Amino acid sequence: MTNSQRLATVRNCFLRWMSAEIGQTSGGNDDSDGPQIQTESVLIRDEFFCGRRFRAATHRAVWFIEEDTLKIFDNQNVLQTVMRSGEIDEFVGRVADADPVILAIPRPQQASTGVRRAA
Repeated sequence: MTNSQRLATVRNCFLRWMSAEIGQTSGGNDDSDGPQIQTESVLIRDEFFCGRRFRAATHRAVWFIEEDTLKIFDNQNVLQTVMRSGEIDEFVGRVADADPVILAIPRPQQASTGVRRAA
């Protein structure tokens, strides 16, 4: 997995986690399009790239690339959850399985008859 693919997975995890949190606190009656990342910035510490910082209306998150750890905080800087590499993948996969909006793309099936090809 490339760094850009991993970053997309981490973003997706943060957005899905916030959606799940908003659904629990509002009773699932939220009419908005869901949470959005308002700002995203590069995290540099001691002149080295460390990861990314995401800010949304209700939460903020920091992804440390070397440890592959996502820490999610509320607006009062109270740590809400810490997800490590496997937990990020598991959470995104679990939520994707339960999300009725995500549709599986049908795969073409093998034809029982041979395929004719031009010479």
